[in-house]
Amino acid sequence: MASEGATAQAIYDFIIKKFTDRGIPLENIIGFASDGCNVMMGSQNSVASRFQENLPDSKLVELDERIRVTYTELLMCYMQRDHVQQSNISSIVPDDTRYFLPQMYLGVKIMMETQKPGIAVKKEELKEFYSRCRDFLVTGCKEIKKRYDFSDDLLQLLKYLSPEEAVSNETRNVCPSILPLLQKLPRIVNNAEEFQKIDDEWRMLPVVNKLSLYEINLQKTDEFWLKIRDGTNLKALASFALNVLCLPHSNADCERIFSEVNNIKTRLRNQLITPTINGALLAKQAIRNNNNCTQFQVPNEMIHKMKNKNLNTPEAEVLENLQNLYGEE
Repeated sequence: MASEGATAQAIYDFIIKKFTDRGIPLENIIGFASDGCNVMMGSQNSVASRFQENLPDSKLVELDERIRVTYTELLMCYMQRDHVQQSNISSIVPDDTRYFLPQMYLGVKIMMETQKPGIAVKKEELKEFYSRCRDFLVTGCKEIKKRYDFSDDLLQLLKYLSPEEAVSNETRNVCPSILPLLQKLPRIVNNAEEFQKIDDEWRMLPVVNKLSLYEINLQKTDEFWLKIRDGTNLKALASFALNVLCLPHSNADCERIFSEVNNIKTRLRNQLITPTINGALLAKQAIRNNNNCTQFQVPNEMIHKMKNKNLNTPEAEVLENLQNLYGEE
C-alpha cells in the first residue's frame, strides 16, 4: 500500500481486501474508528465516508457523553446558562451574540489574577483580553459542532445498556422498549422476530436479575452482560449488548498504537519492515497482558507455532516489503 500512497481510496481498498482475503463477510463490519485526520474521518472523500457510502448501516461511534458535556461546559463559559440548558444542543448557534454573557467565566485563577491592583486598573487591556478569550471559545465550539453530529442520538440510547440502567425498573418507565436502539443498529439485528425476542428479554431483565445493587455497581459492563448470557435465559439480549459493546467508541487505541510504532521505528531503526513492527507490537501486547516480562508464561499454543514456516518470511513477501519501502527498483 505504501507504493500507492496513503490516500483514502488506497486505505479503504486495503482494509476491504484484508477482510475479503480472509473470507470475512463485510456484513460483519458494524463500526469503524480511527484517528481524526481528514483522510480517515473527513465528511467527504475519506475512509469513513466510503464506509458510510458502501456500508450505509455501519455506525461511527465516539465518546458521545464526554463530547456533549465538554461542549456544554464551553458554551456556558460565555453564553446564558438557561439558553444552553433549555435548548436542543444541536440547535445552539455558538456565535449568537443575543445570548452572550456580559461577564464570561474563565475560572477562579483568572478571576483572582484580574483582581490584582496592577491588573484591575487596566480596563481596556482586560476588555481586549476577555474579547479574545470569547472569540477563542466561540471558534472552538463552532469547530466541535462542525465535526460532530449532536443530532445523532445513538449513544444516548446506549446508556441503557449500563448495568445499573439495564436492571432498573425506573428505566423501563423511560425506556419501556429497546426497539429504538435495535433500529439504529441494523447490521447487528435486522428482523422483526429477533426484535421482539430481544425486546421481551429486555422487559424481563429486572425480574430475573439475581445480582444485588452492590454487585451490579462493581461490575464492568461487558462482565455484567457475560454473566447475564451465561447465567440466565436472556441470551438474545445479552448477545446483542455484547455485540454493541464491540463498536469502537474512540480513537484512543489507534493513537496508542501510533505512539508505540514511533517508539519502535526510530530514526536509527527506520528500515524496519511492517511484519517486524507487527511482531514487536504483538509481543509487547502479550507481555502487557501478563503484567510484565518476568511473569510471562509462554503458552503451549505459542510454542507449537515456533516452526520454520511461521518464523521465516517467504522470499516473495520480503521482496514485496522491500519494494514498498524503496520503490520498484
